Amino acid sequence: MGGAIALELALGNQDLRGLVLVGTGGRLRVLPEFISELRENYEKAVRLIASWSVSPRSDPIIVDRLADDLLKVKAQVTVGDFLACDKFDRMNDLEKVTCRTLIVCGEDDKMTPEKYSNYLREKIRNSKLEIIPGAGHIVMVEKHRAFNQAVERFVASL
Repeated sequence: MGGAIALELALGNQDLRGLVLVGTGGRLRVLPEFISELRENYEKAVRLIASWSVSPRSDPIIVDRLADDLLKVKAQVTVGDFLACDKFDRMNDLEKVTCRTLIVCGEDDKMTPEKYSNYLREKIRNSKLEIIPGAGHIVMVEKHRAFNQAVERFVASL
């Protein structure tokens, strides 16, 4: 969802010097069955989200901590977030992003797989893609050093 917000900002502000997009896409569809599961069995759905958000190569405790944090959020808020993601579609506008853009994706991201980041890289003219090995959707937690280094290099290049 953060990437969708960042893309909206970039599309509405031609004065940006740089943009960092992490684990996102130009469209963020959500399966209707997944929305139903969030509504009907929130804890089970949250645990599924947590497991999909972390690389199988990461410490399993990250999944548990993520699930515990997500469960602190009311179900209606999470459902609203996923419904907003499902409606987000800027596939036809990506070429309008004019600022330099760093796209970061965890190699094992199941929530927004690498193909989403590759598409962003193809459509956003002045962009660079960094795939972080051994990380999933929460790449900034799982591989924080590699993530921070990629962002620091990008910011220094602006």
